[in-house]
Amino acid sequence: MFLVSKIFWLVAQPLSLAFLALVVGVLLMLGRFRRSGGTLSAFGLAVLFVTLFTTAGSYFLQILEDRFPRPTPEPTELACIIVLGGAFENVVMASRGGMELNQAAERFVETLRLAQAYPQARILVSGGDGSLSGIYEGDAHASENFFGTFGIGSDRLIREGESRTTFENARYTRDLLAKNGLERCALVTSAYHMPRSIGLFRANGMEVTPWPTDYRTSGKVRLGFDFTSPRSTPNWRRRPPRSGPGSLPIISSAGRRRCCRGSLPHVFFNRLRLEETCSQAEQPCRSSNSSTMRASQSLRRRARCRPPASSSTSSAICFSLPRPVLAAAPSATSFSARRRCSGW
Repeated sequence: MFLVSKIFWLVAQPLSLAFLALVVGVLLMLGRFRRSGGTLSAFGLAVLFVTLFTTAGSYFLQILEDRFPRPTPEPTELACIIVLGGAFENVVMASRGGMELNQAAERFVETLRLAQAYPQARILVSGGDGSLSGIYEGDAHASENFFGTFGIGSDRLIREGESRTTFENARYTRDLLAKNGLERCALVTSAYHMPRSIGLFRANGMEVTPWPTDYRTSGKVRLGFDFTSPRSTPNWRRRPPRSGPGSLPIISSAGRRRCCRGSLPHVFFNRLRLEETCSQAEQPCRSSNSSTMRASQSLRRRARCRPPASSSTSSAICFSLPRPVLAAAPSATSFSARRRCSGW
């Protein structure tokens, strides 16, 4: 069952599914089934497009994360804190030693916070070696050093190191809870993983308080296209403007002027980049009129870059963005003391 689940999730991934569809489609087109092969290839390309250039993945992930919110207010008492494994890089730790956490590290960080908030609660770590080889140390054993570093003794820990899947997490945890007589428990795992975990725990006769963590979305994702940064949720055009020393004036694709500290985004329509680098140590780029930094000013005004008084070691370089191409102007020290950075 464990091997079947591994193979299923390997094939069911969108990129794997698209790759298989393209390969089979091309083989069919080379044979006598051109229409079927073309349809299958088109399906594979559609899956690739939706996966890479839309927010569909983040949108459906957000639906899973919103299923079980954190309890408010927090319970006054907990008998046990159950945390599911999957946060330690066991392969890296086996070869390099030390303690290595992956992107699901918030599971154990939140468990550590709860352990300090509920000093009487036991901590049950459920997670063995989920690899096909089965030769690595699971999270249940690796977590002992982690919690010990923060002053949590091994007498508070209950380690379940035999499980390899979420189904086994729930089944083996049930036996340990019954053995230790623990009832009021909180389940800590990633937010997107919580619906499946709660379903399996309830199927095994356990009522636990869901405590989601490790959120991967902002909670405000909408379905749409995203060509600026494939497979990412946030959009740079939605970031609030920032101003101050070292800020870079940026012309967005909609023609709006913003200041983003150190941000060098991609222009949405032309796939070009507007870079404006100025010396922060001596004198940063300034606008020709301070009022142009406000959102209500006309977009027709132009920004100027003033180089420092002594530009022997550092100079201001302005890149202008005409309509057809991105033309780079030479250094400001080569000609006059002022250079213009023209927008659209």
